[in-house]
Amino acid sequence: MNIVGPLLRSALKPLASYLNQPCGSYAPVVATNLDLLSRALLPGDVILVEGNTRFASLVRVLTQSTWSHVAMFVGALESTPDPACIVEADVERGVRTLPLSELRGMNARAVRANGLDARVRAEVSRRVLARVGQLYDVDCAVELVRLLWPIRRAERRPRSVPAPVAGPERAICSTLLAQAFEAVGYPILPAVAQGREAAARARVYTPRDFDLSPFFTVVPAPEPHPPATTVPRAAFATSQPAPLALRAAPTIHA
Repeated sequence: MNIVGPLLRSALKPLASYLNQPCGSYAPVVATNLDLLSRALLPGDVILVEGNTRFASLVRVLTQSTWSHVAMFVGALESTPDPACIVEADVERGVRTLPLSELRGMNARAVRANGLDARVRAEVSRRVLARVGQLYDVDCAVELVRLLWPIRRAERRPRSVPAPVAGPERAICSTLLAQAFEAVGYPILPAVAQGREAAARARVYTPRDFDLSPFFTVVPAPEPHPPATTVPRAAFATSQPAPLALRAAPTIHA
């Protein structure tokens, strides 16, 4: 039995609160225009966030990535000027909904699963929303940190460190979203050979996986103003084909 998680849940609440506080020195290179980005978002889009907390800094260092956090846009959940519209797994507050304005002043990027129609995107959003209220998966997060923590530069990690296991009753941010996509048959990363034990356990993901995935495309924000002149440029496709496994309509499991 893994007793690290239960001990941390009771003893490290003050530490979680400390890590969840903004870094005084944080200054994003680019602050995303959320007003423009919101006009381009569709339910099921994944929002990558650089983050401005101490915990975010730790995640960026461990994963060697710009992004420390992910959330999912699910559409407006209430009729207010600033409605809750995204779902995240917060290290201190667990799985919750919040307005997009909570990300104001931060560097953020939206990516979209290639080739999914509105029906499947709505199902992915529904599965993420169904987990609102769950606690943050401290056990999984601790094992993930142990797995990623560099012992010595250029030294391989000992084989004795167990792979993290993601459960269905608690969540960390990336795995919360990944499990919803995988439930409708959509991959996050290309398939790799897995042992029998690994295949029986849910894989744990990091924000970097969504950024590097060939199955997700960056959602471009609309231009604030039409260009004054037309500059010839190469034509780029606005969408990418779905993974080969999804060329047929994916099966939605109950």
